[in-house]
Amino acid sequence: MWKKRGKPHPWGSGWGYDAYGNSIKYEDYGNSKSQWGWDIDHSKPLANGGTDHLNNLQPLKCYDNRVVKSDNYPWSYDQHQSCLKQL
Repeated sequence: MWKKRGKPHPWGSGWGYDAYGNSIKYEDYGNSKSQWGWDIDHSKPLANGGTDHLNNLQPLKCYDNRVVKSDNYPWSYDQHQSCLKQL
């Protein structure tokens, strides 16, 4: 999953970007207490008929995956940014 982290990060190979451009840190996978923690997110949630296929998985910051996006589908970058502004 780490290979799907997007463009190279200026902080080095242990860093990347999630699906919405947030910085994430490789070693902080699953660490919701880290500001750089990330989860494996289902683009289309299982609850909405999504699968565990690699094409449906993406790295996403823990907070955004668990609180902001959750099982909402479809979900876009614009909706994501709008939701974050309201928090």
